[in-house]
Amino acid sequence: MQIVKAAIAYTAAVFAAGFAVGALRVVMVAPQIGETAAVALEAPVMIGVSWFVCAAILKRFAPPATISARLAMGALALLLLLIADATLGRLGFGRPLSEQFAAFARPAGAIGLAAQCIFALVPVLLLA
Repeated sequence: MQIVKAAIAYTAAVFAAGFAVGALRVVMVAPQIGETAAVALEAPVMIGVSWFVCAAILKRFAPPATISARLAMGALALLLLLIADATLGRLGFGRPLSEQFAAFARPAGAIGLAAQCIFALVPVLLLA
C-alpha cells in the first residue's frame, strides 16, 4: 500500500508543478524560441523537480527500498501521469486521445515522453 500512496503523491505533486511550468512554457517561452526548444528547456527542470519531489515522497511514505518496489512505484506513477495528461488534454483543451498520442511522434512530444520515462525511473535512481 505504501507503493500506491507514494506513486499517487509523487504523480500529483509533479503533475501540479508540470502544469505551472508548462503554462509558463506555452505562454512565455515557446512563442519566443519555438515549441521544441521550449520543451527541451522545460524537460531538465521537470526532471529536477521530479528528483526533489520523489526524494521527499520516499521519506514520507517509505516504500520498500528494493528495485522491484521502486520500479512498481515508478510504473504506477507514470501510468497515473499519462492518464492525468490525457484527461487534461481532453477535458481542458478538447484534444482527442489519438491526437495526444500522435504528438509523441513530433520532436517536442518525444522529448516530453522521454522526460516522463525518466520521471518513472527516479524512484529507482534514488536507491543509490
